[in-house]
Amino acid sequence: MFNQISKKQDSSVSRFFIFFFFLNLASNLFGLHYMDSQHLLDSVLSVVSISSLSALFAITEAMVLYLLWKVQGLQIAVMLLFLTVHLILIGTEAFLLSEFGMIIGQDAIDVLSETNARETSEFIGAYCNLHLLKPILFSLAALVFAYVTSAYIASSRYVRWLIIALCVYGSVLIAKGAYSFIQYHNGEGLPQLTTITRGGYAYYVMRQRANQFSTILEASQQCDATIEDGFKPFRHVVVVIGESSSFYHCSLYGYSKETFPHMSTEKDNGSLIAFNDVVTPFDATHGVMKCIFSLDHDNFGKAPLFPALFRKVGYYTQLLDNQYFVSQGINFLTNAELSAALFENRNDGYYGHDGRMLTDICLADSLSLTILHLNGQHYTYSDRFPESFAQFKPDDYDVQNKSFEQRQVMAAYDNAGRYCDHVINEVIKLLKDEDALLVFLSDHGEEVYDVRDYMGHGSALSSPDPNYLLKVPFFVWMSNEARVYRKSLYDKLLQSESTASITTNFSHFLLTLCGIRSTSVVPEKCFFSDRYDRTRPRIVLNSIDYDKEMK
Repeated sequence: MFNQISKKQDSSVSRFFIFFFFLNLASNLFGLHYMDSQHLLDSVLSVVSISSLSALFAITEAMVLYLLWKVQGLQIAVMLLFLTVHLILIGTEAFLLSEFGMIIGQDAIDVLSETNARETSEFIGAYCNLHLLKPILFSLAALVFAYVTSAYIASSRYVRWLIIALCVYGSVLIAKGAYSFIQYHNGEGLPQLTTITRGGYAYYVMRQRANQFSTILEASQQCDATIEDGFKPFRHVVVVIGESSSFYHCSLYGYSKETFPHMSTEKDNGSLIAFNDVVTPFDATHGVMKCIFSLDHDNFGKAPLFPALFRKVGYYTQLLDNQYFVSQGINFLTNAELSAALFENRNDGYYGHDGRMLTDICLADSLSLTILHLNGQHYTYSDRFPESFAQFKPDDYDVQNKSFEQRQVMAAYDNAGRYCDHVINEVIKLLKDEDALLVFLSDHGEEVYDVRDYMGHGSALSSPDPNYLLKVPFFVWMSNEARVYRKSLYDKLLQSESTASITTNFSHFLLTLCGIRSTSVVPEKCFFSDRYDRTRPRIVLNSIDYDKEMK
């Protein structure tokens, strides 16, 4: 009798192990998305490593359930808890990868840490529909596969030897990674091998980044900056950072629908120069904002941010932001101390439609720098404009090849663009009689059912045409007075409208344009400068040479 019970318990442990092994594996194998294996052997080793750690996790779960076998109620509760966690992790990994080309890890944690309640509700409204069907089906398929497989092979003695081998190798990996982390503060890639460790390590890194704020603050406070000899500084400088504005949906660049009519008029009048070969380094806001603001994105935690240099030479600086708010999130634009050092004026909260921020613009009696960070054309697009701007209708789009729902989204997106054009034009009205400069750029592009059944951003690597997410509108407007004072500068900009450039170098472009010199400013990174380095590769998505692989 005792032997029969013992065998039954052993079989139960084996089945629990096989069941949870495959559930662990179903989510952990998504980690291969981050692996850059150039050889078959490396790929095989990655799969073996992930399998070994999955085995360790599974044997731990199986032993916990085994120890609870006498308390069936508690065992069932713990079993359901484990099962729920696994299904959520598998579904989340599948959803993130299919919709945004990312998995649970640093990128996802960064985005989550900067998402407020309003953005969360908009995200739910945009994606809690048929977009969830694929990850749900994938999770259920993994569950069924794990259950059926565990029933068939749990009693095999070969499985037990495989369990032992995988667990031994997994233990070696953990010991090696722990030693490396203690000695060198480097886990040798171990944290990327499972979903839980990826998420946990990403959160740890996020908290570590919070310590960067003090070094950025120090670099910004100690930066050097002077006005170039003989240069008359612009009295008012306005930088407008758009959100999700597509180069291919902007009428400045030939789009058939008049999405930016006011800007087109300014261009026809000779006041506006639209640069037509500008790309963004990332297809998500978090990474782009660091590149736009920092004078050295490779050493982000140690480099000054461009508003600090404007403030150093006597500009009144203000940031009106419809996405980032002080003390809401872990981001350099939400850090209270750093914000106070960079800006003399910040808004306290969400404006709603972008046009409402115009009432807070302060054109100081002295020199002024105003940065407007819009909600622009971020989904949900229909929430980005008042009803009076709903000019485009679903029937204005491809009826034969697009569903009504897709055409409805496309119309809302273009209406949001038209409203963005209106907001910028209202700013221009404030500046037209001043010695003023306005620069507009979008953080990244957007797909709106242009090349596949997809709307949004964050998935350039999986897109049939990444240009829709990486190529962005970028233009400069100057008032009449500004152009009269700086005709040679304007002519240089006009000659550079087709120069290949990237918004990673935005700080160097803007500071050079405004005649501000500093040891931190590199003329070779300014695309209208005579010293511009045209051979420098435009690196996007961390490591890809855009002109060689994506243009």
